[in-house]
Amino acid sequence: MLKKGASRKGMRRRQALAASASVKDEDVTVPVRKPAVVKLEPIATPAKEITRIEPNTAAPPAEVISPSKAGEQTWGRQKSLYQHRFVWYFFTAAIVLMFCAIAYVISRSDPNSGTSATMPFALEVVNEETPIRLPMPLYQQNPYQVQLRCTDILRQVADARDPQTIPPLARSTPTLEASLRRHWKRWESMPKIEQNDELLIDVTEVQGRDFLMISGLCENGSPFLAFFVEIDQRIVIDWEATMGVGEAKIDTLTQHPTEHPITMRAIVSPSPYYLPSLPETDYESFQLTFAGSDSVIWGYAPRGSLAHQQINALLLQQNELLEVVNEARVTLRLRKTPGPSSQYRFFITEVLHKDWVMP
Repeated sequence: MLKKGASRKGMRRRQALAASASVKDEDVTVPVRKPAVVKLEPIATPAKEITRIEPNTAAPPAEVISPSKAGEQTWGRQKSLYQHRFVWYFFTAAIVLMFCAIAYVISRSDPNSGTSATMPFALEVVNEETPIRLPMPLYQQNPYQVQLRCTDILRQVADARDPQTIPPLARSTPTLEASLRRHWKRWESMPKIEQNDELLIDVTEVQGRDFLMISGLCENGSPFLAFFVEIDQRIVIDWEATMGVGEAKIDTLTQHPTEHPITMRAIVSPSPYYLPSLPETDYESFQLTFAGSDSVIWGYAPRGSLAHQQINALLLQQNELLEVVNEARVTLRLRKTPGPSSQYRFFITEVLHKDWVMP
């Protein structure tokens, strides 16, 4: 069926044109250009020499390690197990020996007999029932009351108007009355007792006799030293030791030397003073003084004698490990030396006591 407006003739014409056009298109061939092939030939390049870096086979210089640096390198390092092994061996052996000893003791004991183990060696148990010795029981019980009692006695002794006031307050000795007649005198200045901070109090003993010392200053600045002892639960002053009196004083001895041995209380200290008749090879020289006196005498002790050993023990001159004491209070016996100026030189025949309190 033909569409409206179309004819057979016109359709045939269009079909003929279409057929001719298709033939022409097929006959015309368009040449395809192929890319040009470029042949690359190898170009000779000059050969370059490559330098080979060989490792330096020479050994580097040894590093010098200082002792301090060597110590620092070892810090923090743990010990090897080989070193710890010996420690463990030691403890293991100790434990084994301990158990062996316990087993041996148990095996030697008989639990049925009730006897203790028999040891291969004897043990002696010594019970030392030595009582603890306290100096001055009254002072240990109440130190404050004892100090008040001592300072009160010292005040009365220093303020005494006659020698009869001293015996009720003092320690009774066979020589007390004679010493009061010869050496008693009023104190030139009262001791500063009220100022307790300036008082030095010490408790010590000499050959079993306990005593208390109080030292300080008087109102005029001169020093004082007082000794107190306990007798029958009562505190009294040792007047002879406090005044430093004996059978004579240094002042009177230099003026009136005696041919007989004499007991004295003095302060002994080393002295370099020797004479041809008293050489250093045979004697040791000591200087004898007394507090409050300007007089000086010299005592000579034969080397190796008991008196020489006792004085050196007081001064600690023979022990280099201990502190050397410059002076010490001593009660001793003297005998005058022969020759001129013998009132200043004496032989030390005996050291009776250390310090001035009699036992």
